[in-house]
Amino acid sequence: MLERYLLLTVFFALVSACAPDSVPVDPEEEPKTLADFEFTNYPTLDAPPPIGFCPDIHLASDPDVGNPHTVVNQTNAHYLAYMAGNAYADFVHFAPEMEALGFGNPGEGARLAQCGGDLVNMRLWESRRVSCGRRGCRANINFSPLVDEEVLADWGDCAAEWYLGRFGVGTDAPEGVDGMFEAELIGTAHYGARLEFFSGGEFDVASESFEKGTTQLMWAEHSTLPLVIVAFRGTEFQNGAEDLWADLNIGKDPFYGWGDVHRGFSNALESVMPLLRDKLSEIEGTDVRIWVTGHSLGAALATLFTAQVLHDKEIGAADHNLIGTYTFGSPRVGDEDFRIRFENLAVEHDVSVWRFRNDRDVVTRIPLSFSFDHVGGLAHFEDNTLTLTSMLDTTLARGLVSDLWEHHFMDGYYRQVGNWTAPESSTRYQLNGVDQVYNCIPD
Repeated sequence: MLERYLLLTVFFALVSACAPDSVPVDPEEEPKTLADFEFTNYPTLDAPPPIGFCPDIHLASDPDVGNPHTVVNQTNAHYLAYMAGNAYADFVHFAPEMEALGFGNPGEGARLAQCGGDLVNMRLWESRRVSCGRRGCRANINFSPLVDEEVLADWGDCAAEWYLGRFGVGTDAPEGVDGMFEAELIGTAHYGARLEFFSGGEFDVASESFEKGTTQLMWAEHSTLPLVIVAFRGTEFQNGAEDLWADLNIGKDPFYGWGDVHRGFSNALESVMPLLRDKLSEIEGTDVRIWVTGHSLGAALATLFTAQVLHDKEIGAADHNLIGTYTFGSPRVGDEDFRIRFENLAVEHDVSVWRFRNDRDVVTRIPLSFSFDHVGGLAHFEDNTLTLTSMLDTTLARGLVSDLWEHHFMDGYYRQVGNWTAPESSTRYQLNGVDQVYNCIPD
């Protein structure tokens, strides 16, 4: 009898030890710190020289040099390469650099950096709801979800302002409150904001977190120039399978009767189009000029976004002042019918569309199916020369996978563009065998 009593005592003690609401933090667990949640993707490209960006492609002088379909703007190429490359950086680190270049409302870049820092603080606080150790994770009975003045102060002013507006002080924070705040920061368009960083994700109730989508971009409106730059981020391998699936999903979807486009790219753009339409509506009817850029996957998305704006013009749904799209290391996006309609409309509306290819960049060969085409003119860096091939270019890059590191990654493109635009450089692009220089000349 005593033996049975002892066995039952041990059994109930073990059951109690496994109960989620009855065990303190696993003594062998190392508590998380701020370092576990920090944003670690820093801008990798140095800012271009402050010589200004040309909102308009044309020049006040020779109309042939000012033709948007036969020349490339050197100054703009340098800036757009910088933004396409640093679109991989976390907004916390890149927003202040964009503000320093004159983009955003006063203090907006610094504010975004502060909000990102507050999100890190909130993630640390939220992580304390559970205790994780060798026996798994369980509810932390020592955690209080009550958000008082002290908690708000620990989070920071940006997070506190959002929480007070949503829930109020002295309330219990819902599980996943950090994901809700993240969705507010990068999953919501804010009227009047000139500097925004978007992700196509959404708040997932089941996981109580903000699930980032494969599509991320920057909307940057200049503080004094009539200029907006939309820069799409390329493939991030640490982003899990979503980016790779967008690249590899080579089925075709129809695009408004133009022809067919790459399904993975189309789905990725669709995830952020509601946010982009909100921002486009703010500049509807203004003289703000739009420039679009991106690298790799971001280049494909930039192309499709350009197509979307051209389609809106075509059907009279909107008439935004799209001036140019420069992409870097772009894969092929649509079929021949899509290319023909795209390029005809680009010419009709004087939209300058150039895709830069660095030597033997193999990514510009994919998808390998010959049913996919490139759009726009080709600006090809090879042997220290930039050669331009105007619309209807159908050439393929002759590259190997071994060329990927040297020729595809964005630092290589930025170095090439930087060498080309440097005043002391002898590198110039050639058009019909003649060296040309095209820099910004104010009207």
